[in-house]
Amino acid sequence: MERKKILWLCSWYPNRNDPFDGDFVQRHARAAALYNDIHVIALKPASVDEEVSNTSPGLTEQLFYFRKKGGLFKPLDLFHWFSSYKKIIRNYIATHGKPALVHVHVPWNAGLLALWVKRKYGIPFVVTEHWGIYNENVEGPYPNRPFIFRLLMRNIFRNATHLATVSAYIAEKINHYVKPIPFTLIPNVVDTDVFKYIESQSAVFTFLHVSNLDPVKNFSGILEAVALLEKAVSTPFQLVIAGNRDATYVELAEKMGLLNSIVFFRGEISYSAVAQEMQAADAFILNSISENAPCVIAEALCAGLPVVTTTVGGIAEMVHESNAIMVKGTGVNGLLAALKEMIKKNDLFDKRTIAASACSLYAYEVVGKSLNKLYHSVISDGSRRSSL
Repeated sequence: MERKKILWLCSWYPNRNDPFDGDFVQRHARAAALYNDIHVIALKPASVDEEVSNTSPGLTEQLFYFRKKGGLFKPLDLFHWFSSYKKIIRNYIATHGKPALVHVHVPWNAGLLALWVKRKYGIPFVVTEHWGIYNENVEGPYPNRPFIFRLLMRNIFRNATHLATVSAYIAEKINHYVKPIPFTLIPNVVDTDVFKYIESQSAVFTFLHVSNLDPVKNFSGILEAVALLEKAVSTPFQLVIAGNRDATYVELAEKMGLLNSIVFFRGEISYSAVAQEMQAADAFILNSISENAPCVIAEALCAGLPVVTTTVGGIAEMVHESNAIMVKGTGVNGLLAALKEMIKKNDLFDKRTIAASACSLYAYEVVGKSLNKLYHSVISDGSRRSSL
C-alpha cells in the first residue's frame, strides 16, 4: 500500500529532561515509520526555547523546548504551550503540506491540538491512549478528575475517528467512563533483535524484576514473599532488580537480611543490559496492583522468560498457562505460592516457544503493519464519506 504522510502529536515522548517519558510511544513511531512517513511533534517545558530534530528513514522527530512563564498562574503556561504548538503545526503544514491523518498519543494535552487541527484544516485524527488513569485503583482515577478535565477529554474522544490501545482493558474503560468509540488493539513494541531467546543455564535460580519501583509495582510485596520463600524452599535462588535503585527498598532489603545475599539491585541500566539480564534469568516477576499492558512483560516473553505476575488490567491479555504462573490478588501468600511453583515447574516451560510466540506479536514489523492497516482503513473510510 502507498505510504501516507501521518502527523503525530505526542503528549509523552522521550526528551532530554526524561529519556523514558513515553519511550514506548517512540517505539510505536519507529514501527509505523516502516510503512508510512511519520512526523512527530512534541513540546516540552525547559529553561530556554530550543528545537531539536532527528531524522531517520520514514521518521522525523521534532522536539521543541519552551520556556515556562513561571509564577503561580499555571493557565498562562498552558496558553503558552497551546499557542506555541499551534505555531509549530502551522509551520509544518506550510512546509510539508497537509498530512493524510493526525495520530494523537495520550490525548491529554495533545488531543486539544488535534481538535484545533481538525477544525482549521479538516484533517481527521485517531488517538492512542497509554495513560492508566482509567484504572479505578490508581491515584486520581478518571471518575475523580475535575469536571473541566472530563469535559475536554470527552470532546477529544467524541471528535476522534478511532481509538487504538495496547490493551482491550483500557479501551473498554474509556468506552465506559469517557465516550463510546470504536477501537483497535495494537500492542506495545519490543526490539526483538535485542530481546530474544538465548539458551543459557544459570548457576543459581534467578528471578528478575525490572521497573521504576513506583508504589503501583508493589515491590515491597515481592521482598516480603522472597523473605518467606527463603525459609520455604531448599533450592538456592536470587532476585535481581533492574531499574530505579530506590533507597527505601534497598534499606528494607538490608533490614530483612536479604541485600547482596539473595536480593541484588543493578540500578538503572541500558535496554541491552536489561535484555542480557532477562536472557540470564529463569523467571520474571511483576506484582503490580494496577497496569495497562507493561512493556517489561512483553520484553521478558520475547526473551523466553516465563512470568510470575498479578493479572491486573491488561496483563491478563498477555499471559496464559503456557507462559506464566498467574497470581490472583496482591496478597503475599498468593505470590509466595506462585514463586514456589515457578521454581518447581520452571523446566516445564518451553522458553523457545514462549519467545517465538511473543515475537510474533510484539516485533516492529508486526506492530508497524497493524498501524499501517489502521491508517489506510481510516483514510479510506474518510475518502468514501467525503465522496458521498
